[in-house]
This record gives sequence, C-alpha cells and structure tokens, in this order.
Amino acid sequence: MAYLRKLYGDLKLQINEAKSAVGSAFGRKLLGYALWVAKGKEVKCAVAKKALDNFKARIRLLTRRSGGRSVAQVVDKLRPYLLGWKA
Repeated sequence: MAYLRKLYGDLKLQINEAKSAVGSAFGRKLLGYALWVAKGKEVKCAVAKKALDNFKARIRLLTRRSGGRSVAQVVDKLRPYLLGWKA
C-alpha cells in the first residue's frame, strides 16, 4: 500500500484506504460479486451477500401485500427490476 500511496501521490491522486486493499481477490467483493474456489481448484463467481440482501429487500418492497394492487400491476413494477438484475 505504501508503494501505491507514493505512486498516486506523485500523480496528485488520493487513495481511499478504507475501500482499497492489496492482496488476493478471493474473499473480497468486486462489483457486487465474490470469487471463490470450488472443488478441483475451479474459480467460481457468486453474488456477494450484501448485494443479494439488497436485491431481496427491494423485491420485498415491490411485492408487499398491502397497497390494493392487482397481480398485473405488481408484475409491471417487478419486471424491469428483475430484467435489469439479470442483465
């Protein structure tokens, strides 16, 4: 990290040390995903826990039981969010 501080200091850039780390990508979240090693040393990608919790909370908000809406109206609200998440 000291090398990065010196390098970016020469460029007059700041490093947010709370978010930055030098090390392995395993065990860290990258753009809402986490990498892990499966059997046979195969590297796999999974949705990070925080991103998944945010997704579930948004779905609960969009599909809450109160509000007096029809199923078609709920689907119309839910569809763009699910398609965006899938993409």
